[in-house]
Amino acid sequence: MEGDPVTGNPVSPYHGAGAGDGKIDLRDPDTGTTIVNFSGATFTFGRFSTTFATKATTPNTNAIDYIIQRNFCLKCHDANGANSAAARVTGGTNVRPFGNLTAVRNVFGWFSSAGPRGSRHPVVRVSTQTPSYALNKMAAPYNTTHKVMVCWDCHNTVSGALATIRTVDAHGSGSARTLMRGGTAFWRTGAVSSTNNTTFCIICHTGYSTGTATNHAPNSAWTSTGADSGMNNYIRYACYYCHGSGPNALTAQSRQTRSQDMHGFNKLPNGNNWSDGSPPYAFIRSSGYWNNATAYRHKVLSGPGVVTGSATCTGFNGTNGTTSCNRGSMGTYTPGGAY
Repeated sequence: MEGDPVTGNPVSPYHGAGAGDGKIDLRDPDTGTTIVNFSGATFTFGRFSTTFATKATTPNTNAIDYIIQRNFCLKCHDANGANSAAARVTGGTNVRPFGNLTAVRNVFGWFSSAGPRGSRHPVVRVSTQTPSYALNKMAAPYNTTHKVMVCWDCHNTVSGALATIRTVDAHGSGSARTLMRGGTAFWRTGAVSSTNNTTFCIICHTGYSTGTATNHAPNSAWTSTGADSGMNNYIRYACYYCHGSGPNALTAQSRQTRSQDMHGFNKLPNGNNWSDGSPPYAFIRSSGYWNNATAYRHKVLSGPGVVTGSATCTGFNGTNGTTSCNRGSMGTYTPGGAY
């Protein structure tokens, strides 16, 4: 992405032609020219850096990691891919710029979807989480309101010291799992237990795997008892049963790209909205009514169009591809999170 796409040789202005200037000049995949910052000025830099000490409060932040994410990474991982021929190898196309077998995914679209309270992580749109949730259910530095994430918050070393001055963990490796903090990503196969659990989500979303109550505890959208004890392991160790397109990476009905379950989405796996016509939020996969006073299902405490009262997920019997959520003994619960 810095030199001649055919020979790989340095070429002006990328990577410093001639004597070089000691700066890295990344090519915009859509324009074929040097990327710009959020002020519109040409942007070059001496070394990549990111931080886990703090996070920006707006996506258009003129810091190295935010500029590269939005004006380099997500310029290729969007609807039109690498739109400039200068950003492709010989024979490459906009959606297969390196001659790769699979097309680039519209990750920018996933992060942009779902409206102000939708199912997406705050990367190109500011988070709308409530202060109580952020302060009590998130790890630092995400435990204050309206933080914006970058790719390297998740695509980083599996364990140990996090990479802050290199991007190799975001670029790729021999195993998809080694690209994610925690190592086991999102889905697991086999029996759900404390030793066969999801280790990715709980890095940032704290307290769920260690909770002892049959709910998600205060400051979440599920704040009181209601589930039967048979759900305890799923509540603690299997986020994907409720917050993914299916409970099993091998057998569940899935989205076209499973990573959409983590990046963000605006529709259920079958392409529909929820039964009330609204897009799904909080990454909940079921299509049950959530604003119907006579047919309570899962819902948040408050929000546009949300009725008052209790909620339940009793009888979610496989509308979206599985029969894993049909425990008739699930009682009502008190919602606690506003969206």
